[in-house]
Amino acid sequence: MSFSELMDHAETIQKLARSAANGPDRSSLDILPAVTAEEEALIEEIPSLYRPFSTMPDPASFDEMTDDLTRALGCLAITGVDRRFISATSPLSSTLETVPHADVTLADWTGDAAENFRSNFIVPFRPTVCNQFVLVAALKGALDAHKEMWARARADVDKLAHHSMDALTLLIANTYEWDWGVILTVAGAVLATGAAIVAALPTGGMSLAALSLTVLGTGTPVVVSVLPQEHEKAMSVAHLLRAMRSDIYRLHAEITRQEQAMVDKLTEINKVLGSVNRDLFTLARPALAEMANARAEDLTGDTGLGAND
Repeated sequence: MSFSELMDHAETIQKLARSAANGPDRSSLDILPAVTAEEEALIEEIPSLYRPFSTMPDPASFDEMTDDLTRALGCLAITGVDRRFISATSPLSSTLETVPHADVTLADWTGDAAENFRSNFIVPFRPTVCNQFVLVAALKGALDAHKEMWARARADVDKLAHHSMDALTLLIANTYEWDWGVILTVAGAVLATGAAIVAALPTGGMSLAALSLTVLGTGTPVVVSVLPQEHEKAMSVAHLLRAMRSDIYRLHAEITRQEQAMVDKLTEINKVLGSVNRDLFTLARPALAEMANARAEDLTGDTGLGAND
């Protein structure tokens, strides 16, 4: 891949197109100009067609952010999380795994304070962490998809430039046969997969609320056939440049469509978050944590540890 040389490729395409337009078959026809007005316009616009693509983000610039989110997913990994979003060999968080089992350690603790601690902290702990895991996975999925989209877009525009240079070189040698099937892969950069927000019910059970996450996928490449069938055997500079321009427009449109799909999906997730109880994602701080400097009678009173049954 030679994306870094994209504008050099554009200049080469322009030179080849002008050479093809001034070919020996054209110079022998005194009644026609060396380059038609249409060809000149198509040739002149070549650099401007490629220039916007030369400033596309470097996919590697996403790595630091996705690495941070990968580490965050590891910190939130607890029994019950969707392991599609982490390595199959990643260990669960030993710290978080101990919290739900605290109920066994505190089995002899009874009374109102004990029941409140279990129902408000221990029981909802696992589903709450799973919900937090889903949110981080959503963010990482969006970044992964965006990174992949730019990687494929860079590869596609570079491939299109090389295809154009090769076609024009053959046209100059008078050996070109029309075959402009350019495969653009950017259309498959983003796929939707299902995940779920785990909602803790008052009974301590769990229910699933649907939340669709945009994550990286492997889409099927699309073959872009630009010109109508009647032009299949055409061998002119104008036809080639129009085909190239059409593919560039299609690539630009597909990038825009993919980005909008990501925006729509993240907006959808935000709406879901706005429509559900935020307590599904946070745990109430135990009242005991605020009583570090309390008097002994407060700690053992009804608002503290409570009476032991």
